[in-house]
Amino acid sequence: MTAACPHADPQAPRRMCSHLLPVDQAEDHAFRFTGHGAEYVLVCRSCADAPAPELVPSCDACRRECEGYVISCFGLRGTAEVKSRASAVRFVHRDIPVPALGEAEPLALAPLLAGTGSAWLALLSSGALLRIDLHDLRVAPVARVDVPALDAGTNARIDTSPDGRFASVVAARGRRGVVVDLESGMATMTLDRGEYHVRDCEFSVAFVRDGGRTVIVHATAWNRLDVFDPATGELLTTRQPTSYRNGEPRPAHYLDYFHCALTVSPDGRWLIDDGWVWHPQGSLSAFDFRRWLHENPWESEDGPSLRDLRRCDYFCDGPKCFIDDRTLAVWGFGSDDESMLDAAVLFDVETGERLRWFAGPPRGRFFFDRHLVVAAEGKGTSVWDVSTGERLHGDPAFTPVAHHPAAQTFLSVLPGGVLRESRMIGDA
Repeated sequence: MTAACPHADPQAPRRMCSHLLPVDQAEDHAFRFTGHGAEYVLVCRSCADAPAPELVPSCDACRRECEGYVISCFGLRGTAEVKSRASAVRFVHRDIPVPALGEAEPLALAPLLAGTGSAWLALLSSGALLRIDLHDLRVAPVARVDVPALDAGTNARIDTSPDGRFASVVAARGRRGVVVDLESGMATMTLDRGEYHVRDCEFSVAFVRDGGRTVIVHATAWNRLDVFDPATGELLTTRQPTSYRNGEPRPAHYLDYFHCALTVSPDGRWLIDDGWVWHPQGSLSAFDFRRWLHENPWESEDGPSLRDLRRCDYFCDGPKCFIDDRTLAVWGFGSDDESMLDAAVLFDVETGERLRWFAGPPRGRFFFDRHLVVAAEGKGTSVWDVSTGERLHGDPAFTPVAHHPAAQTFLSVLPGGVLRESRMIGDA
């Protein structure tokens, strides 16, 4: 029998299969759930389905190291407990006709974040960008973009700046985009991330509030992010080189990584990059945006704040949202796209540590509004207490497409040019 983990007290509550120790010589492993909350043990192939696997005490460090061998994980066994509790949480709705939308649904919607009112930006198939104020029931055209030139269409995505002045319109699974000044209606920048594997990942673009100014970060190549002044297009992260050709020396900071969807922490400090590396393997990472912009131009490549949060074979660009300035909630527990458990996993983006996780939240849009709100097509919307992992509410007939964090409202698109504005009420 393989020796038990030498670092663990014999009474340690965490246990793993004895055949997985020592960890640096470990066999393939699986997660075997006990049916009690999020509790699980790590087991080898021989013990995966055994009635009574041979388990020994293990320390957290050894268990995390074993879990880190993503390529050695062969799946999940058993079921995790999905917890729930009765609460008064529910949604109230208001249906608002918006004749300017016409009969066709908007290609994309995004909240206008300045102020507390429920104001939104909508992109129509004509290329018109409309400001829709659901509080005052006013609609105003603010700009127009060339949707066919962007190759966007139903693939379009809008992101808006925290100050409400700028918006980006991109082909979410394409090459190009544009930045628009919503005050003047003029395009201030064109975005181009090249054509290498763009259909395999989300367009990397996000606005960030840096002190008293707004900046935009976006991918300028498959393996390079840059920061610009969206008003002028001035590059703020000059550094060279980040690529090379056959026969040329490899740059010291070369990054063999595909940048994908970006998520910014509420305070603007942390940038989350949900990218991938060959073979392919999803690689969710975080780094200090302010340090990158003000101290180290190579922070996004290999800076000291860079944290590898999760690796997952054949899976990236999953649902996620911040629940506070440092804690990120990410969908899915597992290490392979074919063996992912519906769950929310919480990470401390500063340390890179997984804090906790709980089973139940389905794969869908993740929002945070006092609680974790998950909107999943075909499954409706569920509300989760992130501190206890309990489901507080479920509505199978309600699936919003967007959330306004300042106004604390959710938006759905109904037929005939009608928008449904929803609010969450009630105590947990």
